[in-house]
Amino acid sequence: AWLISQHGTRSGWGRNIVDNPKIRVRQGNQWRTGIATLRPDDDVVARGRKFGFLGAKVVQALETTPVSVRIDFTD
Repeated sequence: AWLISQHGTRSGWGRNIVDNPKIRVRQGNQWRTGIATLRPDDDVVARGRKFGFLGAKVVQALETTPVSVRIDFTD
C-alpha cells in the first residue's frame, strides 16, 4: 500500500514510522500488520495523481515536506 505523509517526518505518524516502522492499519473491518518505509526518492505529486485528480490537488495544496510511505504487509 502507498500513503502520502503531507508533512513528512514533521507529522506525528511520520516520526513514529522513523522510530518504529512496524505498523497496524485498518483495511475494511480487519486490522493488518506491516512494515512502513518512508520513500523520499518517490515522486509525491505523481503518486498523488494515482490517487485520482483530487488526490493530486490535495498533495499540491497542502504540501510542506511531503514524502511517500510504502507499506509492505506482513500478515
